Amino acid sequence: HVNHAKKFKFKRIASLNQLINLARHRHYSTFALYDEKDFEAALKGFVKNIGEHFTHSEEIEWIDEHTMLVVNKDG
Repeated sequence: HVNHAKKFKFKRIASLNQLINLARHRHYSTFALYDEKDFEAALKGFVKNIGEHFTHSEEIEWIDEHTMLVVNKDG
């Protein structure tokens, strides 16, 4: 059972090229769901969205948020 959950976050910085490379290698779970044809369209939309919201494509900043669950493995 779950003993407790801990939320944590940290600042991340990457270039647009790094993010595109991660997407092409299906690092992000949402991109992993697309077939190749749909992936290219999704990636194009992703790049457009980044361009609309960030002024420096070499220093894109965001906050990663995660939840860690501590569980007991009952034998």
